[in-house]
Amino acid sequence: MTPIQEALKDYLETASTAFKNPDREFGSFEEFLLKRGKLIESAPLTKEVADDLWGLLRLTTFEIKRCYWNAQQIVHWHDDCQYYEGYALQAGLIPMHHAWVVYEGVVVDVTWRPGLHELAGRRSKKTLIRHLTSNASEVAYWGLPVERKKVRIRYSSRRAGEDFLGDMIREREEGRRKALRAAIKGGSGVPVPSHDVGRPGG
Repeated sequence: MTPIQEALKDYLETASTAFKNPDREFGSFEEFLLKRGKLIESAPLTKEVADDLWGLLRLTTFEIKRCYWNAQQIVHWHDDCQYYEGYALQAGLIPMHHAWVVYEGVVVDVTWRPGLHELAGRRSKKTLIRHLTSNASEVAYWGLPVERKKVRIRYSSRRAGEDFLGDMIREREEGRRKALRAAIKGGSGVPVPSHDVGRPGG
C-alpha cells in the first residue's frame, strides 16, 4: 500500500471503532465499507483504454460536486463501466464519501479536482489522460461496486444523483431484524433491537 492508501485504511478502522453500535451490524458507513468493500487500485492506462475513454467521455457534461450523478450518468450510458461508491482520500484533504467508475480496471474519476467539468473548452485526450493518471497515483479509493441495473433505475428516477451506501446498510439491517424476528418466533429467544433503522451512527 502507498502512504495515502494506508492513511485511508487507518481512517476507516478508526471511525469503525469510534462508531461501534452493539444493536446494529454496522455502526457507520466506515465500518460497512471496511468489512464489505476493498481498496480499489487502478490498472495502468493503456493507449487502447485511453482511446476508448476519450470516445465515452469527450462530449459528456459533468457537474461540480456531483460525483454520484456524474458516475451514474456514465454507467447509465455505457455498459462496460462499473459504478463504485465508498471513500476517497488525497494528501492534504479529509476522506470524502465519493463515487467513481471503473473501466477495464482503470479508475475513472471525473469529479475529483480538477474535475473534467473544469476542463470545459480545453478538454482533450491529453488532458483526460493527465487527469486520470494523476488521480490514479495521488488519490486512494476504497469502496464497493453497485449493480448496473440498480444504477440505471436510480438514474432514471427522481432519486438520480443520490448515493447508495445508506440504502445498502438499511437493507442489510432490515434483513438482520427480520432474521431475528424469525428466530424469536422459532423459540430462540434472541432479542430484537427496538430502534428504527436510520443513518449509521445516528
